[in-house]
Amino acid sequence: MNQLVSSIRSRGFAVIPISHEVQTVLKTGLTTWSLEKKFRYPPVVEHPPGLNEWRKEYRDCYDSLLGIAAPCFHRLCTDLMHASDDKNPVDLGKLRRHFDLESSTLLTSPQSVFTTSFMNLFNYRWGFLGPHRDRCLVTVIFTMTEERCSKRLWARRVSDGMQGEWFDVDKHTDSSRVIVFAGEEMNKLTDGFIPAIEHSVGEEAGNNVNTLSIEGDNRLSAALVLSAPLKER
Repeated sequence: MNQLVSSIRSRGFAVIPISHEVQTVLKTGLTTWSLEKKFRYPPVVEHPPGLNEWRKEYRDCYDSLLGIAAPCFHRLCTDLMHASDDKNPVDLGKLRRHFDLESSTLLTSPQSVFTTSFMNLFNYRWGFLGPHRDRCLVTVIFTMTEERCSKRLWARRVSDGMQGEWFDVDKHTDSSRVIVFAGEEMNKLTDGFIPAIEHSVGEEAGNNVNTLSIEGDNRLSAALVLSAPLKER
């Protein structure tokens, strides 16, 4: 089975390298957001700004992460469809009914994807995220973490369908790569074969403690949560 599938199956996440150009776009967006001295963009409000209302730097981040997330989802599906071993119990007919997997442009229209997906920019000097699973197909996360940063991306190990100990995901990546998680929609579509891993961001694994970071000790990240309207439920 392909490395992307096997990595998410065994570890709960995959690590994918990105180009220098994409790194520059993402770093520019996050650096711009850090100047606002707020936790999350767009903010959690009743009427958040639409994609066309975003700053160019934020829209460029969205487009770059979408350009990674959509092919990752497509690759997961096509690899599952082409796997021939007995350890792949996925109902491939379900995937075909929901998505046009032969299309090379699957989920790549930024405006149409935005209606069901979203991207957040985070400045963890001003907040944290408690333990959760993403309700989506896949999530792609890019991080700028300073060496002394006390706030980390934590996840719980997956083994034979059982949740285990928390571990530090940041040890497996840097600003030249992104982390890919599968979400609950992907988990449902594959009848649990692809796990949706529990994760959090804070000073301690799974802990909701929120303190402001000291000067020069910060974590910035951009996360695109890719979803799509299913043809049938």
